[in-house]
Amino acid sequence: MLPISVQDVEMGYIKQEKHPLEYEYLQPEHLKGFDSYKYNCVDNSPLSVYVSHPFWNWLVEFYPRTWVPNVLTLVGWGFVMAGFFIEGFLDYRIDRNSDGSVNPIPDWFWFAAALCTFLGHTLDGTDGKQSRRIGASGPTGELFDHGLDSWSTVPFTITIFSIFGRGRYSISSVELLCVLISTQIVFFTTHWEKYNTGIMFLSWAYDVSQFPSLLAGVRPAWPVLILFGSSIYWAVASPTNVIDADPRFFFFCMGTVFSNITCRLIIAQMASTVRQLCRHFKIYAFDVSYLQNRKE
Repeated sequence: MLPISVQDVEMGYIKQEKHPLEYEYLQPEHLKGFDSYKYNCVDNSPLSVYVSHPFWNWLVEFYPRTWVPNVLTLVGWGFVMAGFFIEGFLDYRIDRNSDGSVNPIPDWFWFAAALCTFLGHTLDGTDGKQSRRIGASGPTGELFDHGLDSWSTVPFTITIFSIFGRGRYSISSVELLCVLISTQIVFFTTHWEKYNTGIMFLSWAYDVSQFPSLLAGVRPAWPVLILFGSSIYWAVASPTNVIDADPRFFFFCMGTVFSNITCRLIIAQMASTVRQLCRHFKIYAFDVSYLQNRKE
């Protein structure tokens, strides 16, 4: 057997066997596209223009220049998840505030949830300003930030669900799923538009004049449509009523797949590459929902 040199491996003559858990999320064409990427965002929300951004601009001046923006992003996401996990411990089945419950969620939790939400939102709003302040902005930081934001759609929404519970004066688990999907649609649409126009437009409202830009590239929408369709079908037609058996786990798993889809859309937009039509595991998700719902 001939000896294998390092040069042979580097030149691609010899393929290295990868660990089963090793996966290249960023391909060479993505990294090449990142070199020419420039962040472009328009935010005309009155709340952002007159309240949030002035507050963040004032606050970030007190940050030490040694604070790493990605750490701010991670800590902010940690506050969001902390509130989510506390809420999950107190009300895992999202029913303690339902009609007839004799043990509602304690009042102190809502103060803690508000504090976690405020701190998480503040750190998420100032991480980008800190990165530009110290000259450390880049596409990977934006991917990290917006990727965690896409995942945060789940803990934010589920925590709100606990306010109303599930019961006579609330809505069903399937309707809660539709509320979560509507939240994710808003987030996805913003990045879908950026994929087509190159500008992240954080509008406080949408009108008909903006629809053509959203419909210019329908390709990225297919994966998320498959996910939403299969999730609703599974929830409605499940013979074992899977969504009522464990709604929190159902929502969280669906939200994790949604975050993966959104991150791949963000990568395609930043690298100026064509978004893949569908990944294999979205097909698996559709197949699983179909097979699980088959009547004996």
